[in-house]
Formats: sequence, structure tokens, C-alpha cells
Amino acid sequence: MRVLFEEGETLKYRSTGHIFEVKKRTDQVVILQSLDGSTQVLTGEKSVFDFFEEPPKAGSRTPEMDK
Repeated sequence: MRVLFEEGETLKYRSTGHIFEVKKRTDQVVILQSLDGSTQVLTGEKSVFDFFEEPPKAGSRTPEMDK
């Protein structure tokens, strides 16, 4: 079972790689805002897993680094 992200957590938008912060979460929707404040995204709580992922931790390797 997936654990929903908490307010204040940062997520990476899969299609662009931009980082967003979870600003508000209800039982049905999640509101995310880009770190620079220029973009907000409203998505269903289940859809957030389709579009966003946790960013890599500092110092960790990603598959893109090995290319």
C-alpha cells in the first residue's frame, strides 16, 4: 500500500523533473506548488503517484547518473 505524501514534503514531477512541495492535502485532492512559487498543481490523491515521485536523496545515485 502506498503512503500518501505529507504537507511540506517535496516531490519531483516525472515529466519535467521540477520539484514541487505538498502545500495542502485533503481526503480527495493534493495541492502542490513549485519551489519558486510560479506553478501550482491540483491533482487527485490517487493520481499524484502517476505524475510525481520522491526526489533522490542527496548523495544517492540514480540510473541517469550511470549513463
